[in-house]
Amino acid sequence: MKPNETRLANCRLQIDEIDRNLLELLKKRAQVVLQVGDIKRTAGASTSHDFYDPARERAILDKLVPQAAPFSTETIQRIFKEIIQSCRTLESEVTLSQPRVNTAKPTLAIIGFGRFGQLWSHFFAHTHEVWVHDSRPIKDPAFRTVPLAEAGKAETVIIAVPLRQMEKTMHALAPHLAPHTVVMDVGSVKSLPAMWMAEAFPTTTTIIATHPLFGPDSFATSERRIAVHLVQGDETAYSRWKTYFTWRGLTLLEVDPDTHDQVMAGSQGLTHIIGRTLNAFGARASLLDTQSYQALLQVMNQTCKDSPQLFQDLIHLNPHSEAAIEAFAKAFGDVMDTLA
Repeated sequence: MKPNETRLANCRLQIDEIDRNLLELLKKRAQVVLQVGDIKRTAGASTSHDFYDPARERAILDKLVPQAAPFSTETIQRIFKEIIQSCRTLESEVTLSQPRVNTAKPTLAIIGFGRFGQLWSHFFAHTHEVWVHDSRPIKDPAFRTVPLAEAGKAETVIIAVPLRQMEKTMHALAPHLAPHTVVMDVGSVKSLPAMWMAEAFPTTTTIIATHPLFGPDSFATSERRIAVHLVQGDETAYSRWKTYFTWRGLTLLEVDPDTHDQVMAGSQGLTHIIGRTLNAFGARASLLDTQSYQALLQVMNQTCKDSPQLFQDLIHLNPHSEAAIEAFAKAFGDVMDTLA
Protein backbone atom coordinates (compact mmCIF):
# COMPACT_ATOMS: atom_id res chain seq x y z
CA MET A 1 0.00 0.00 0.00
CA LYS A 2 1.33 3.46 -0.93
CA PRO A 3 2.07 5.98 1.89
CA ASN A 4 -0.89 8.21 0.96
CA GLU A 5 -3.22 5.22 0.84
CA THR A 6 -2.01 4.13 4.28
CA ARG A 7 -2.61 7.60 5.72
CA LEU A 8 -6.06 7.73 4.14
CA ALA A 9 -6.98 4.33 5.57
CA ASN A 10 -5.79 5.38 9.04
CA CYS A 11 -7.77 8.62 8.88
CA ARG A 12 -10.91 6.76 7.90
CA LEU A 13 -10.45 4.34 10.80
CA GLN A 14 -10.20 7.32 13.15
CA ILE A 15 -13.34 8.86 11.65
CA ASP A 16 -15.23 5.58 12.08
CA GLU A 17 -14.20 5.44 15.74
CA ILE A 18 -15.23 9.06 16.30
CA ASP A 19 -18.61 8.39 14.65
CA ARG A 20 -19.20 5.45 16.99
CA ASN A 21 -18.34 7.65 19.97
CA LEU A 22 -20.68 10.39 18.73
CA LEU A 23 -23.52 7.87 18.45
CA GLU A 24 -22.91 6.60 21.98
CA LEU A 25 -22.93 10.19 23.29
CA LEU A 26 -26.23 10.85 21.49
CA LYS A 27 -27.71 7.76 23.13
CA LYS A 28 -26.51 8.94 26.55
CA ARG A 29 -28.05 12.36 25.89
CA ALA A 30 -31.34 10.68 25.01
CA GLN A 31 -31.32 8.69 28.26
CA VAL A 32 -30.83 11.88 30.32
CA VAL A 33 -33.58 13.62 28.32
CA LEU A 34 -35.93 10.75 29.22
CA GLN A 35 -35.13 11.34 32.89
CA VAL A 36 -36.04 15.00 32.39
CA GLY A 37 -39.30 13.89 30.77
CA ASP A 38 -40.16 11.76 33.78
CA ILE A 39 -39.54 14.74 36.07
CA LYS A 40 -41.76 16.94 33.90
CA ARG A 41 -44.59 14.41 33.92
CA THR A 42 -44.37 14.12 37.70
CA ALA A 43 -44.78 17.89 37.74
CA GLY A 44 -47.95 17.63 35.64
CA ALA A 45 -46.90 17.50 31.96
CA SER A 46 -49.61 15.68 30.02
CA THR A 47 -49.26 16.74 26.35
CA SER A 48 -46.38 16.94 23.89
CA HIS A 49 -46.53 20.76 24.09
CA ASP A 50 -45.71 20.57 27.81
CA PHE A 51 -42.27 19.18 26.95
CA TYR A 52 -41.32 22.13 24.73
CA ASP A 53 -39.17 24.73 26.50
CA PRO A 54 -38.05 27.31 23.90
CA ALA A 55 -36.05 29.35 26.42
CA ARG A 56 -34.00 26.30 27.42
CA GLU A 57 -33.36 25.36 23.79
CA ARG A 58 -32.30 28.91 22.95
CA ALA A 59 -29.89 28.86 25.89
CA ILE A 60 -28.33 25.60 24.65
CA LEU A 61 -27.71 27.05 21.19
CA ASP A 62 -26.35 30.32 22.60
CA LYS A 63 -23.72 28.39 24.56
CA LEU A 64 -22.66 26.35 21.53
CA VAL A 65 -22.46 29.05 18.85
CA PRO A 66 -19.27 30.72 20.21
CA GLN A 67 -17.56 27.32 19.94
CA ALA A 68 -18.71 26.68 16.35
CA ALA A 69 -15.37 27.13 14.53
CA PRO A 70 -14.33 25.73 12.12
CA PHE A 71 -18.04 25.27 11.34
CA SER A 72 -20.33 28.18 10.57
CA THR A 73 -22.89 29.36 13.12
CA GLU A 74 -25.69 28.23 10.79
CA THR A 75 -24.23 24.72 10.53
CA ILE A 76 -23.95 24.22 14.30
CA GLN A 77 -27.44 25.63 14.85
CA ARG A 78 -28.90 23.30 12.21
CA ILE A 79 -27.18 20.21 13.65
CA PHE A 80 -28.14 20.88 17.25
CA LYS A 81 -31.68 21.96 16.44
CA GLU A 82 -32.15 18.54 14.84
CA ILE A 83 -30.64 16.79 17.88
CA ILE A 84 -32.81 18.81 20.27
CA GLN A 85 -35.99 18.24 18.27
CA SER A 86 -35.34 14.49 17.96
CA CYS A 87 -34.69 14.18 21.69
CA ARG A 88 -37.78 16.25 22.52
CA THR A 89 -39.94 14.00 20.33
CA LEU A 90 -38.50 10.92 22.02
CA GLU A 91 -39.00 12.53 25.43
CA SER A 92 -42.69 13.27 24.91
CA GLU A 93 -43.60 10.03 23.10
CA VAL A 94 -41.85 7.70 25.54
CA THR A 95 -42.83 9.55 28.69
CA LEU A 96 -46.49 9.90 27.75
CA SER A 97 -46.68 6.25 26.60
CA GLN A 98 -45.52 4.90 29.96
CA PRO A 99 -48.06 4.08 32.68
CA ARG A 100 -48.33 6.58 35.49
CA VAL A 101 -47.39 5.68 39.02
CA ASN A 102 -50.13 3.78 40.86
CA THR A 103 -51.85 2.70 37.64
CA ALA A 104 -51.91 -0.81 36.25
CA LYS A 105 -49.22 -1.78 33.77
CA PRO A 106 -50.42 -2.49 30.23
CA THR A 107 -51.00 -6.18 29.58
CA LEU A 108 -48.85 -8.16 27.16
CA ALA A 109 -49.24 -11.86 26.35
CA ILE A 110 -46.42 -14.06 25.07
CA ILE A 111 -47.65 -17.13 23.21
CA GLY A 112 -44.84 -19.68 23.16
CA PHE A 113 -42.60 -19.99 26.20
CA GLY A 114 -39.51 -21.50 24.58
CA ARG A 115 -36.04 -20.00 24.93
CA PHE A 116 -36.88 -16.80 23.07
CA GLY A 117 -40.34 -16.52 24.59
CA GLN A 118 -38.73 -16.62 28.03
CA LEU A 119 -36.17 -13.96 27.05
CA TRP A 120 -38.90 -11.68 25.68
CA SER A 121 -41.09 -12.23 28.76
CA HIS A 122 -38.35 -11.01 31.07
CA PHE A 123 -37.56 -8.12 28.71
CA PHE A 124 -41.12 -6.78 28.83
CA ALA A 125 -41.70 -7.51 32.52
CA HIS A 126 -40.03 -4.20 33.43
CA THR A 127 -42.85 -2.21 31.86
CA HIS A 128 -45.79 -4.59 31.34
CA GLU A 129 -47.93 -7.11 33.12
CA VAL A 130 -46.79 -10.19 31.21
CA TRP A 131 -49.06 -13.20 30.67
CA VAL A 132 -47.65 -16.38 29.13
CA HIS A 133 -49.19 -19.29 27.27
CA ASP A 134 -47.64 -22.49 25.98
CA SER A 135 -48.88 -25.91 24.96
CA ARG A 136 -46.55 -27.37 27.59
CA PRO A 137 -46.75 -26.75 31.35
CA ILE A 138 -44.99 -23.54 32.47
CA LYS A 139 -43.24 -23.61 35.83
CA ASP A 140 -41.91 -20.04 35.98
CA PRO A 141 -43.65 -18.36 38.95
CA ALA A 142 -42.63 -14.90 37.72
CA PHE A 143 -45.41 -14.87 35.13
CA ARG A 144 -49.12 -15.46 35.05
CA THR A 145 -49.97 -18.51 32.94
CA VAL A 146 -53.18 -18.13 30.93
CA PRO A 147 -55.15 -20.19 28.38
CA LEU A 148 -55.04 -19.06 24.76
CA ALA A 149 -58.51 -17.50 24.96
CA GLU A 150 -57.41 -15.23 27.81
CA ALA A 151 -54.09 -14.39 26.14
CA GLY A 152 -56.11 -12.89 23.29
CA LYS A 153 -57.58 -10.31 25.69
CA ALA A 154 -54.21 -8.68 26.39
CA GLU A 155 -53.56 -5.25 24.92
CA THR A 156 -50.55 -6.63 23.05
CA VAL A 157 -49.99 -10.24 21.97
CA ILE A 158 -46.62 -11.57 20.81
CA ILE A 159 -46.50 -14.89 18.96
CA ALA A 160 -43.23 -16.67 19.76
CA VAL A 161 -44.02 -20.25 18.75
CA PRO A 162 -41.84 -22.16 16.24
CA LEU A 163 -42.33 -21.07 12.64
CA ARG A 164 -44.06 -24.28 11.60
CA GLN A 165 -46.69 -23.78 14.33
CA MET A 166 -47.40 -20.12 13.60
CA GLU A 167 -50.21 -20.36 11.06
CA LYS A 168 -52.19 -22.83 13.18
CA THR A 169 -51.61 -20.73 16.32
CA MET A 170 -52.73 -17.54 14.58
CA HIS A 171 -56.02 -19.04 13.43
CA ALA A 172 -56.64 -20.48 16.90
CA LEU A 173 -55.94 -17.08 18.49
CA ALA A 174 -58.00 -14.96 16.07
CA PRO A 175 -61.50 -15.53 17.59
CA HIS A 176 -60.25 -14.45 21.02
CA LEU A 177 -58.61 -11.13 20.11
CA ALA A 178 -60.04 -8.03 21.71
CA PRO A 179 -60.79 -5.07 19.42
CA HIS A 180 -57.74 -2.99 18.48
CA THR A 181 -55.23 -5.47 19.90
CA VAL A 182 -51.62 -5.13 18.73
CA VAL A 183 -50.21 -8.47 17.55
CA MET A 184 -46.57 -9.15 16.70
CA ASP A 185 -44.63 -12.20 15.65
CA VAL A 186 -40.91 -12.81 16.18
CA GLY A 187 -40.24 -15.19 13.31
CA SER A 188 -36.91 -15.40 11.49
CA VAL A 189 -38.77 -15.27 8.17
CA LYS A 190 -41.35 -12.60 7.52
CA SER A 191 -43.31 -12.96 4.26
CA LEU A 192 -45.38 -16.00 5.22
CA PRO A 193 -46.06 -15.00 8.87
CA ALA A 194 -47.10 -11.50 7.73
CA MET A 195 -49.50 -13.03 5.19
CA TRP A 196 -50.85 -15.53 7.75
CA MET A 197 -51.54 -12.77 10.28
CA ALA A 198 -53.29 -10.57 7.72
CA GLU A 199 -55.48 -13.50 6.67
CA ALA A 200 -56.28 -14.70 10.20
CA PHE A 201 -56.81 -11.52 12.22
CA PRO A 202 -59.60 -8.90 12.06
CA THR A 203 -58.97 -5.68 10.16
CA THR A 204 -59.17 -3.83 13.50
CA THR A 205 -56.01 -5.63 14.67
CA THR A 206 -52.73 -3.76 14.40
CA ILE A 207 -50.20 -6.26 13.02
CA ILE A 208 -46.47 -5.62 13.39
CA ALA A 209 -44.01 -8.08 11.87
CA THR A 210 -40.80 -8.18 13.90
CA HIS A 211 -37.55 -10.13 13.81
CA PRO A 212 -35.24 -9.57 16.79
CA LEU A 213 -31.74 -10.08 15.35
CA PHE A 214 -30.44 -11.58 18.57
CA GLY A 215 -31.27 -14.52 20.77
CA PRO A 216 -30.96 -15.77 24.34
CA ASP A 217 -27.25 -16.52 23.89
CA SER A 218 -26.31 -13.22 22.25
CA PHE A 219 -28.69 -10.80 24.00
CA ALA A 220 -26.16 -9.66 26.61
CA THR A 221 -23.23 -9.20 24.24
CA SER A 222 -24.52 -8.37 20.75
CA GLU A 223 -25.88 -5.18 19.24
CA ARG A 224 -29.61 -5.47 19.84
CA ARG A 225 -31.21 -4.84 16.46
CA ILE A 226 -34.80 -5.57 15.55
CA ALA A 227 -36.42 -5.58 12.12
CA VAL A 228 -39.97 -4.14 12.14
CA HIS A 229 -42.76 -3.57 9.62
CA LEU A 230 -46.38 -2.45 9.97
CA VAL A 231 -48.48 -5.05 8.13
CA GLN A 232 -51.83 -3.39 8.89
CA GLY A 233 -53.50 -1.17 11.45
CA ASP A 234 -52.90 1.87 13.60
CA GLU A 235 -49.91 4.02 12.60
CA THR A 236 -49.93 5.67 16.03
CA ALA A 237 -49.68 2.33 17.83
CA TYR A 238 -46.86 1.33 15.49
CA SER A 239 -45.03 4.59 16.20
CA ARG A 240 -45.38 4.06 19.94
CA TRP A 241 -43.90 0.59 19.72
CA LYS A 242 -40.98 1.86 17.65
CA THR A 243 -40.38 4.52 20.27
CA TYR A 244 -40.62 1.92 23.02
CA PHE A 245 -38.07 -0.39 21.39
CA THR A 246 -35.69 2.53 20.88
CA TRP A 247 -36.16 3.60 24.49
CA ARG A 248 -35.29 0.06 25.61
CA GLY A 249 -32.00 0.22 23.73
CA LEU A 250 -32.88 -1.65 20.53
CA THR A 251 -31.76 -0.45 17.10
CA LEU A 252 -34.71 -0.35 14.69
CA LEU A 253 -34.48 -1.57 11.10
CA GLU A 254 -37.66 -0.85 9.13
CA VAL A 255 -37.84 -3.31 6.25
CA ASP A 256 -40.70 -4.90 4.34
CA PRO A 257 -41.16 -8.70 4.67
CA ASP A 258 -40.04 -9.63 1.14
CA THR A 259 -36.85 -7.57 1.31
CA HIS A 260 -36.17 -9.00 4.76
CA ASP A 261 -36.49 -12.57 3.50
CA GLN A 262 -34.35 -11.94 0.45
CA VAL A 263 -31.53 -10.54 2.59
CA MET A 264 -31.84 -13.21 5.28
CA ALA A 265 -31.78 -16.05 2.74
CA GLY A 266 -28.30 -14.91 1.75
CA SER A 267 -27.09 -14.27 5.29
CA GLN A 268 -28.84 -16.13 8.10
CA GLY A 269 -29.91 -19.05 5.93
CA LEU A 270 -26.46 -19.63 4.44
CA THR A 271 -24.84 -19.12 7.84
CA HIS A 272 -26.88 -22.00 9.23
CA ILE A 273 -26.08 -24.17 6.21
CA ILE A 274 -22.35 -23.46 6.56
CA GLY A 275 -22.41 -24.06 10.32
CA ARG A 276 -24.17 -27.40 10.03
CA THR A 277 -21.97 -28.42 7.10
CA LEU A 278 -18.88 -27.76 9.22
CA ASN A 279 -20.37 -29.91 11.97
CA ALA A 280 -21.14 -32.74 9.54
CA PHE A 281 -17.59 -32.41 8.18
CA GLY A 282 -16.28 -32.92 11.72
CA ALA A 283 -14.64 -29.53 12.23
CA ARG A 284 -13.09 -29.37 15.69
CA ALA A 285 -10.72 -27.13 17.65
CA SER A 286 -6.99 -27.84 17.72
CA LEU A 287 -3.81 -26.25 19.05
CA LEU A 288 -3.01 -24.90 15.58
CA ASP A 289 -6.26 -23.02 14.95
CA THR A 290 -6.05 -19.66 13.20
CA GLN A 291 -8.38 -16.84 14.24
CA SER A 292 -10.35 -17.30 11.02
CA TYR A 293 -10.86 -20.99 11.75
CA GLN A 294 -11.90 -20.19 15.33
CA ALA A 295 -14.50 -17.80 13.89
CA LEU A 296 -15.83 -20.64 11.73
CA LEU A 297 -16.06 -22.88 14.79
CA GLN A 298 -18.06 -20.17 16.55
CA VAL A 299 -20.49 -20.13 13.62
CA MET A 300 -20.77 -23.92 13.81
CA ASN A 301 -21.33 -24.00 17.56
CA GLN A 302 -23.87 -21.16 17.51
CA THR A 303 -25.98 -22.50 14.65
CA CYS A 304 -25.96 -26.07 15.96
CA LYS A 305 -27.50 -24.89 19.24
CA ASP A 306 -30.73 -24.30 17.34
CA SER A 307 -33.08 -27.20 16.76
CA PRO A 308 -33.11 -29.06 13.43
CA GLN A 309 -36.73 -27.93 13.07
CA LEU A 310 -35.72 -24.25 13.24
CA PHE A 311 -33.00 -24.85 10.64
CA GLN A 312 -35.45 -26.58 8.31
CA ASP A 313 -38.05 -23.82 8.76
CA LEU A 314 -35.50 -21.08 8.07
CA ILE A 315 -34.84 -22.68 4.71
CA HIS A 316 -38.20 -24.13 3.66
CA LEU A 317 -40.39 -21.18 4.75
CA ASN A 318 -38.23 -18.49 3.16
CA PRO A 319 -39.30 -18.01 -0.49
CA HIS A 320 -35.82 -16.77 -1.43
CA SER A 321 -33.84 -19.69 0.03
CA GLU A 322 -33.75 -21.81 -3.11
CA ALA A 323 -32.24 -19.03 -5.23
CA ALA A 324 -29.68 -18.19 -2.55
CA ILE A 325 -28.62 -21.83 -2.17
CA GLU A 326 -28.31 -22.26 -5.94
CA ALA A 327 -26.18 -19.12 -6.20
CA PHE A 328 -23.98 -20.27 -3.33
CA ALA A 329 -23.55 -23.75 -4.85
CA LYS A 330 -22.56 -22.19 -8.17
CA ALA A 331 -20.06 -19.90 -6.45
CA PHE A 332 -18.58 -22.89 -4.60
CA GLY A 333 -18.27 -24.77 -7.87
CA ASP A 334 -16.59 -21.78 -9.51
CA VAL A 335 -14.04 -21.59 -6.71
CA MET A 336 -13.33 -25.33 -6.94
CA ASP A 337 -12.85 -24.97 -10.70
CA THR A 338 -9.96 -22.59 -10.02
CA LEU A 339 -8.18 -25.49 -8.30
CA ALA A 340 -8.57 -27.86 -11.23
